[in-house]
Amino acid sequence: MEGFSIDDRMDRYAISQQMVIVNTEKLLARRATLSEEAFKDELAGIAAEQRQVRAEFVFMMGGELADEGLDPATLNEEHEAEKESELAEGRLVNRGRADLIRAIRYMSRAASLLHDENPTRALPEEKSALKYLQSAFSRTRYILRTLTERERLDLSRRLTGVLGVLSRDRRPAAEPEPGPRAAALRQVLAGVAAIDPRGGMAAATAATEMAQRVLRIDASAAPLRDIAELLSSTSTRLATSADTTVIVRDLDRAAVAISALIRAELIPEATRFPSRGAAELEGALADALRRSGR
Repeated sequence: MEGFSIDDRMDRYAISQQMVIVNTEKLLARRATLSEEAFKDELAGIAAEQRQVRAEFVFMMGGELADEGLDPATLNEEHEAEKESELAEGRLVNRGRADLIRAIRYMSRAASLLHDENPTRALPEEKSALKYLQSAFSRTRYILRTLTERERLDLSRRLTGVLGVLSRDRRPAAEPEPGPRAAALRQVLAGVAAIDPRGGMAAATAATEMAQRVLRIDASAAPLRDIAELLSSTSTRLATSADTTVIVRDLDRAAVAISALIRAELIPEATRFPSRGAAELEGALADALRRSGR
């Protein structure tokens, strides 16, 4: 697209020791087809990649290397070899750190050999660096061990804890807040339940008020209009009729209808999965029915 461009090096930010090895092997396989100048150019690029990978690990270990008297800017195999005796004697107790130092040393040797245009000898050094990197990050998990001192277990405290403190902290589950529509319907339901079938004019006024509150919730909803109409007719009967049987029946119908609407507004309960024992019983029952032909 016009005005849009990307880096021609798609793997620029994905350089790793494994990639350095792959690039070196590819270059050795294509050596016969390349000119001397092209071969030297690609070899110089691989050497730069090797120095870049080494620099990333030197930067990661910069603080510890400085504590050991090594200069990260001029790190090479001669300086690193000064610690070989301590590595062999076990003074550097963190195996991950020791493996990383060995990997950096092999990277330095590989970069020097690539700079001297000797990729055949550099390839084994690159693979040795990769081996120690894998050892540092997989077996000893160097990233998770930031302390350089050996951690000691206090054997006198073993099996001395209190089992009671191992119980889980159980807290009540938070109840979801009902919506405003459900809250309004609950208030109407409470008002309908409080109407006295023998209350006369006071009960009729309460029924009329409940009908109006139902319409204020949502006058466009057909179920709510039906409930309001039922409450209005009940209000008329309360004011003019002494037959409480029909009044009680209508109030019950209104309460049931309002309860159904409230139930539809509530948040559904979380799905409950059957226990493993119940699932096994259901499976056994299904097998028995299948064998009996039912």
